[in-house]
Amino acid sequence: MVKEAVDAIKATSGKWDPARIGNTPVAHWLMMPVEFKLKSPMFRQPLLF
Repeated sequence: MVKEAVDAIKATSGKWDPARIGNTPVAHWLMMPVEFKLKSPMFRQPLLF
C-alpha cells in the first residue's frame, strides 16, 4: 500500500508553494493523510484502515 500512497501524492498538481517567514522560504514538513478503503469478500462493508 505504500506504493499506492506515494503514487496518490505524486498525482497531485505538484505546484507547491514553499513555507515562508516574511519573504524568505523556509524548510517545513507537511503531513498528508491517505485513506485506503479495501473491500473484503468476508464483509459486506468496506474495511477502513
